[in-house]
Amino acid sequence: MIWRFDPYELDEEQRELRLLGREVMVEPLVFDLLADLVRNRDRVVTKDELFDRVWAGAIVSESSLQRAVSLARSALRAGNLTDAIKTFSRRGYRFTASVTEISSHPKRRLQLMTWTRFVGRVTNSSGITGKRRDPNSSKPTAPAA
Repeated sequence: MIWRFDPYELDEEQRELRLLGREVMVEPLVFDLLADLVRNRDRVVTKDELFDRVWAGAIVSESSLQRAVSLARSALRAGNLTDAIKTFSRRGYRFTASVTEISSHPKRRLQLMTWTRFVGRVTNSSGITGKRRDPNSSKPTAPAA
């Protein structure tokens, strides 16, 4: 899943945070924290939930969580989204920026959607061409002149 919160994209499949198409380097735990907050943006995510999901139940101090949140905010600073992670004292955190879900990886979606037909040939976005087949025959037809 790819989540877009302008000017950022969070690509869970590729495990990348991108700012205007360029990767922003973040620690794996910071990425997981940010992804969890974005996925659950409609509510306050409790500290205990974050400890369970991001740290997989490992015993860590609250300062570890505060450091990860601080690093996530720092990663969002270049896009002026430092206030996108709101703190709810003694409860947890919530991601407050407007988010759009993109259901699949954009390169794959583009490749699947851009098959076009012209002059008797089929071409996809990768430039691969082939002869069009007559639906009533197993042999390819000659390209149209």
